[in-house]
Amino acid sequence: MDDLEFLQANVPQFEGYDSEEARHHSDQRVRAWVGSTFADVQANLSSSLEPAVEKSFEDAILRCQFPDQTYTIRMDGVTEVTPELVESLAQVDRQLVELAARACKATAAELPPILDDVFKTFEQRRLRAPAPPPFV
Repeated sequence: MDDLEFLQANVPQFEGYDSEEARHHSDQRVRAWVGSTFADVQANLSSSLEPAVEKSFEDAILRCQFPDQTYTIRMDGVTEVTPELVESLAQVDRQLVELAARACKATAAELPPILDDVFKTFEQRRLRAPAPPPFV
C-alpha cells in the first residue's frame, strides 16, 4: 500500500492533495487525527508522565489544533499538483499518522523520542510544501 492509499484507509475523509480545498481538508483531518490520538494517549498515561513529556504532549496537541500558516500559504500557491509532490506530502503525512499510532502502544518512557519525531516531521512537512516564486 502506498502512502496515499494508507492515508485514505486510515484517516477518515482524507481527500488527498489535488485541489486547494482538498489540501485544506486533508491537512485538517491529518492534524485532527494525530491530535485526537495524542490527547487520548495523554489522558490514558497522565499519571505516569514526567512534566517535560506532559508539556511536549500539550505542545504537540496545540500544534495539531491550528494550521501551519507557512505550509498553508505555500500549498495555496501550488498551481500544478505533480505526482512527486503528492508522493512527498503523503509520505510525511503518513509519518505523522504512524507516529501517533506508535504513541498509542508506547509506555510513558518510550514517548519522548516519538514526540521529538513528531515535531521534526511537522518541520519536514513545512519544507516539502513548494516555496512560492520570488517577487520581481
